[in-house]
Amino acid sequence: MDTLGLDIGSVSLKLVLLSGEGEVRFQEWRRTSGRPVETARELLSLVIRTLGDERLSGVMVTGSGQSLLAQVLG
Repeated sequence: MDTLGLDIGSVSLKLVLLSGEGEVRFQEWRRTSGRPVETARELLSLVIRTLGDERLSGVMVTGSGQSLLAQVLG
């Protein structure tokens, strides 16, 4: 199973999807341009397309925007 990592800050969002073997399956960096939640949703939709029917083993979120993202996405 894959693991998703997000680093959401005031300026940018970094995202990586790692396979169970630790290989990078997908990675992306984007400026948030004052829209951190919208940017996260855009990147998460790309991850969902990459995963298809697969499930994640875990999601890790760091950065100054982690609390905001957790509240919005549940």
